[in-house]
Amino acid sequence: MEGRERSVPSGQACRLIFLVFLILIPVCVRGVDPNTATGCFVHTAMKFRAYKDGCRPLDLSINGCWGRCDSYQIPELMPPYVYSVHPCCIHDDYTLVTIPLPDCDPGVDPSFTYRDANGCKCHTIHDSKTAYDYRPDYYIV
Repeated sequence: MEGRERSVPSGQACRLIFLVFLILIPVCVRGVDPNTATGCFVHTAMKFRAYKDGCRPLDLSINGCWGRCDSYQIPELMPPYVYSVHPCCIHDDYTLVTIPLPDCDPGVDPSFTYRDANGCKCHTIHDSKTAYDYRPDYYIV
């Protein structure tokens, strides 16, 4: 490979690359508009308070699911008089994370396990498998 010279882009080529980069930044960085977005996304830095009997609560920043899913109802002539489909934004893939809680009473296991979302999807939930204990306050002080 001796004797080969590497060409350096001209000033005009560098300016062109820079302009393309400047144009693409807003397109790539643009966030999801919560007023118009339909879909299910991983929401980073959701606030969650971990509770366990015998331990002091701990405020965590976790990955959770956030979004809006299409739902619908169709009227029917027979009871229950409506056919409903109301999917929710739920974990599609998650990692179980175990952390120690602070200031636990003697004899109390300080470990606390929670789901950290890796992916989310719109899915119909079942009451028997769903816990409704999430507190939607994103800014715990």
